[in-house]
Amino acid sequence: MKNSSFPGLDEHVSMHEYFRENIERMAGNLHAINDVSKVAEELKVFLSGWLEDHILSTDMKMAGFLKEKDSAGGSGGSL
Repeated sequence: MKNSSFPGLDEHVSMHEYFRENIERMAGNLHAINDVSKVAEELKVFLSGWLEDHILSTDMKMAGFLKEKDSAGGSGGSL
């Protein structure tokens, strides 16, 4: 990805860091409050939003950019 010259790469990497931090926070909450149903609901809402917003929008834009770059003969790299 770093070699792709994708214009939104820094923001994209930040979004993945945000995802990781949230998952780690929820895992910590599970141990701290020991309420599986509360953490599971939060996780469901978060992952649903991530799947809909990030993967179906942001990741698809990057994939389109890389495909276009690859078909133009550039080294698009891999996702």
